[in-house]
Amino acid sequence: MKLTVSYARTPQELSSAENLSKSRYSKDFDVDLAEIKVSSTNQFEKEVIIVTNESGEIVGTSTMMYPVGQIRYPTEDLFGIIIQRQIPDLASLRMVEVGRVAKSETAADGERIMNALMLATLEYLEINNLVGWIATVKKPMLRYLRKKGLKNLLMLENPPGFIPSVSPEVRGYMATNDVHYFMATLADTRVGFGTLKKLVEEGLIIFKMNAWEPQLS
Repeated sequence: MKLTVSYARTPQELSSAENLSKSRYSKDFDVDLAEIKVSSTNQFEKEVIIVTNESGEIVGTSTMMYPVGQIRYPTEDLFGIIIQRQIPDLASLRMVEVGRVAKSETAADGERIMNALMLATLEYLEINNLVGWIATVKKPMLRYLRKKGLKNLLMLENPPGFIPSVSPEVRGYMATNDVHYFMATLADTRVGFGTLKKLVEEGLIIFKMNAWEPQLS
């Protein structure tokens, strides 16, 4: 099975990618992305990445997200995480948040789909000259990333005693679930995901990506 990695451009592609993300967030995070979009005080510039199979079906997606207006990323807006003071480059748009990662549960070869999404992160950092990325994940995904080779991560934490200014439901979720947030540099991502490039060399994963062209979330 050959996979193609590109950007969602048409309304149908964007809708399909969003529905795939909604399904994953509802199942893994118990979060309704539609409600978040309505309740959030910020809009975020983004690039939606899609992975399609040979039939043109979208089988995987992830979203590269930047802040707009207030220097605040989606993970800060949603989970009340404070990370600005820990990562000086965050405010300069030289770092991106990678989120809404999802793969089809019915598609064949889910492992290769995830490999394509991991490679997409590395490709995106390189073509946009970014210094790194941040993400919020649950423990199984963190283990998966480390198993892939992404081991040198800067784990981020809120200051002791800090109470995030988010809804009680989200605050309760953060307190009772194994949620982790981290930063990874471009160099670390190359080490972690670089070996997956053999799939591109073998023609199993094809990239059709260019530099960042922002859209409002």
